[in-house]
Amino acid sequence: MIQSLFCVVVIAFLFHPLLRSAQKDSLEAASEAPRVGIGVSILPYTFPNNDTYLVQPAGVHSWYIPVQFGQHFRWETEFAFAQANDSLRLNLNNNTVPARHYRTSTFSRVGMGVYYTHPFDAETRVYTGVRSGVVVSAVRWETFLLDRVMPSPFVYLENIGSFWFGGVLGFEYRFARHFALGAEAHLASYTTGAMSSTNPPPSDYPVRFPAGRTSDAVLTSANVALRFFF
Repeated sequence: MIQSLFCVVVIAFLFHPLLRSAQKDSLEAASEAPRVGIGVSILPYTFPNNDTYLVQPAGVHSWYIPVQFGQHFRWETEFAFAQANDSLRLNLNNNTVPARHYRTSTFSRVGMGVYYTHPFDAETRVYTGVRSGVVVSAVRWETFLLDRVMPSPFVYLENIGSFWFGGVLGFEYRFARHFALGAEAHLASYTTGAMSSTNPPPSDYPVRFPAGRTSDAVLTSANVALRFFF
């Protein structure tokens, strides 16, 4: 009995490092399970003097659904929506007809990205990747002529669609178990087609999308993003 117990103790002592290694490997494997999150760009900034401002307004917040696979791979869905309303008074037809215009501008974008993430330690990581998607911008005009009574306004619509492709370079710091704060630099190429409309605006309208406009413009932007991983 004593000899058997002694053999068990010796075997356990010899295999203890292997057992600890197996336990460590199992813990690391568990940590490699995909982690799903949600995020938002809290401080978006679009650099000025780029041709894509007509397509994408500045300061649009993006929302993210990141899925982190282990330490080195992330897949992310991005979507954004923005709407702005304003009014302005213009004189049409060579400054002879005063009119009040109510303008509603909408912007929506969706895309997906694949990123390589490199951890420096438990709290910090850098990541880089590519992303692409589609974007739609639209402007709705409602015009009232001020020199006559109008029960309903004239309505004009502008629409433009675009495909975009770009890259991301970012830095991320995990300041809590589930929260990560990062800064990103974006570069995106927009390929837009000609403006289409069900009711083309008159030639003297300050249209947002000039008729026949095409573009392969490049957009540069940056933002600070907050992500929460479940």
